[in-house]
Amino acid sequence: NTVELQDFKVGQHLDAMLEIELGSLQASDVVVEMVIEQQSAVGTQVLLIVPMKSTGVLRGTVHGFGGTHRVERTGRYSHGMRVRARAPGQEVALRGLVLWA
Repeated sequence: NTVELQDFKVGQHLDAMLEIELGSLQASDVVVEMVIEQQSAVGTQVLLIVPMKSTGVLRGTVHGFGGTHRVERTGRYSHGMRVRARAPGQEVALRGLVLWA
C-alpha cells in the first residue's frame, strides 16, 4: 500500500526499492542502504542505517534491492539511499558519515 508522507503513522513501514545498473559488478560487490534521519525536538538527529537486500537481477545488469523500516516515533524525517563498494572494516568508518545535498 502506498501512503502519502503527511498521512504516515507510527507503526507503519517505510518500504524502499531501488534499481541499480551494476555493469560488471555483482550484487555482492556493493552495500545498499536506506539512510533515515529523524529531527528531534532539541535539535539533535537520530541517524538510522537500514541495509537493503538484493532482490535479484531485474534485466540485463540491472539489480533490484529492497528494504523496510518500521516508524517508531512521530516527528520529521529525512531519508535517502546510498550505494557503496563492499570493503572490510568500512562499516565502522562510515557509520555516521551522511552528507545531505
